[in-house]
Amino acid sequence: MKQARKVQKSIVALASELLKEQEKFCSWGAKKIIIKENAMFFSVSGFKFYGKIRIIANSENSYKIVLKNPNYEKVIENIALIEIVEKIDSEVEKTDNYVKTLLDWFF
Repeated sequence: MKQARKVQKSIVALASELLKEQEKFCSWGAKKIIIKENAMFFSVSGFKFYGKIRIIANSENSYKIVLKNPNYEKVIENIALIEIVEKIDSEVEKTDNYVKTLLDWFF
């Protein structure tokens, strides 16, 4: 029972972390958000990746990220909460020359 509560707290902490970084979260085009007891699921449409993301709480401070679409699947293990937004952003949205990518997209 204690482990289940720790995992639930980890998912609440994850949701809080994503909301703290709402500009990045929104830039991914996040939608169809589902929160379950030990995981969070959502779809994204970023510059670098589009598809589904599943984040699973492995323990109180460790998460697994699964990025998946029909042509691609990547699993990233043992990500700390404080690293999760930057890691997802680097996989989904942020390019090497992000300002140029944004300008090209706008114009």
